[in-house]
Amino acid sequence: MEEWRDYFMSLLGGVESRVVKGTRKETGREDQEEKEINWEEIRSAIRRARDGKAMGRDEIPSEAWKYGGEEVERWIWEVCKRIWRGEGWPEQWKEGGIILILKKGEGGRVENYRGVTLMPSLYKIYMMVLADRLREEVESKGIIPKNQAGFRKKKWEQ
Repeated sequence: MEEWRDYFMSLLGGVESRVVKGTRKETGREDQEEKEINWEEIRSAIRRARDGKAMGRDEIPSEAWKYGGEEVERWIWEVCKRIWRGEGWPEQWKEGGIILILKKGEGGRVENYRGVTLMPSLYKIYMMVLADRLREEVESKGIIPKNQAGFRKKKWEQ
């Protein structure tokens, strides 16, 4: 077990636990104020949550959120708005369980494995909303050159 720990610690820069605390950068411009997470952003993220994926430590599958109905969706929206406003990060979201997937080669060598972190399904929904916002901001400002298509949606079509 110690060998696995040391291996993943080396991949992660030797830091077992790191918390970065910061504040929002003041721009002096009110028009750049971040808008609160809206209902449609949450509904879109919930609809895109993938069925059949491994669960985090909370053991709640994404299907529970997807098929829970409007009351569940509204609860998720309230949770996400509280997090967005800085009212606290759920304790369950601060840790993930790492599972090992054999990439190739001999199963007895730690470097032949990929570690995948399992996070709670609700965390993934919140992260989808943030990723959508970040993607929109980056695209609208032309921050990434047009010839850079990696990890960008539908750039291969252009």
